[in-house]
Amino acid sequence: GKGGGATKKGSKVATEKDSRPAKRVKADKLSASDSGDSRGSDDDEGDEDELDSKDLDTEEAKIMYRRMRNRKHAAATRQRKKESMVQMLEELAQLRKDKLKWADAEHQEHRQLLRRSTWIDCTHRAFALQTNYNSNPAAWAACFDPNVVLVQPVTPYRSSDTSRLDQTTSRCELIGIPALMKNAASLVVALGALANRGLHNERPETPGTGGLRLPCDVALSYDLSTGQAGSEVVGYRDDGLMCSFKILSRNLMRLGLLQEVAKCGTVSVRFNGVDLIDRIEYSFDVMSVWRQMQNAVASRDPVLVPTSLATANRVSRMPHIVANACYPWRIIDANPAFSQLTGYMREEAIGSTLGLLLEGDATDISVVEAFMDDCLSLRSSSMEVSHYRKDGVPMRNFVQFFPLTPPTPQVAGHPQSEVVPCLFVVRPTSGWFTDA
Repeated sequence: GKGGGATKKGSKVATEKDSRPAKRVKADKLSASDSGDSRGSDDDEGDEDELDSKDLDTEEAKIMYRRMRNRKHAAATRQRKKESMVQMLEELAQLRKDKLKWADAEHQEHRQLLRRSTWIDCTHRAFALQTNYNSNPAAWAACFDPNVVLVQPVTPYRSSDTSRLDQTTSRCELIGIPALMKNAASLVVALGALANRGLHNERPETPGTGGLRLPCDVALSYDLSTGQAGSEVVGYRDDGLMCSFKILSRNLMRLGLLQEVAKCGTVSVRFNGVDLIDRIEYSFDVMSVWRQMQNAVASRDPVLVPTSLATANRVSRMPHIVANACYPWRIIDANPAFSQLTGYMREEAIGSTLGLLLEGDATDISVVEAFMDDCLSLRSSSMEVSHYRKDGVPMRNFVQFFPLTPPTPQVAGHPQSEVVPCLFVVRPTSGWFTDA
């Protein structure tokens, strides 16, 4: 009895003594976890496993375990939120960058569209200036850079400056607005010459135009494939555009010719920083235009226009004189056809002028003055005027002025003449271009 009771009592006391250290161990572990001990996740999981297996035998341990687990979950949630927030801020920053990039791209595209629209409008105005032969330099300056360069094939059917001729490509280069104006004048003058219609005349209006006065009575239209129709195509570069073009006469048959004349090809246009044309280059079939002009006058001979003194012999069958290209336009040569037309022999003509030889009471001086203004600018021109033969017989003449390219420098020891020549063709207005 007593011994057994003592044994049980001693055993109970020993058990309580053994349990107290165990509780302190659990409390120490839980306290260390609650205090934010920076041990790794593997240690925490180990502690959790240890608590699961050994230390959850009391209610206090279970409470402490749940508290530790909740805190770990909360810490993980905060970390996830923090990482999510960082990611959201990074995405937001990227979206802002993308928005700025998209806005800039849209702005650039809008500016490009506006600039291309300006290019197309400027190209149309440039063709209108050429086909209508606008003689106002200010109108040309609104479209072209002052140092604009025009490149095109050599055209034997109209007057052109060949001083900057590329022999390998048969293309000539013209520089500056005045050169472009001369080039535009040469086209309309060449077409008008087919029907003996002068750029300057006494007619108040062009017949059949409802009151309009067209240069040389020739109506020209143009068409550009600048993307306004569904089938038309225009190519763009960073500094310009390229498109096809067509320049067409509309009334040559009404003026007595056999057909209209069309020039078709492509044009490449380059613009400067302020969207003015600084280079324009034409490509077209020269022979096609030349053949059309020949057919329009029913001629078996090609329509040739002199560009230099050396090529002036090509028009030797027409009455013409060679003169100094400056006031008072002294005649330095005359061909036999001129003598036959006017009655003045070559020796009589040399040293004189057309005005002294041919003008009289019926001559319209205003027409002559306008014509001579073009000549002073060395711009291709023509006029219809009343003249008189040496014997006093009146006649109606078509006079065409051809500025000639200065002769090339001669070899050493043979100095070049300072006189720049020009050519005046004089023929009756009743004849065809090649019949004189």
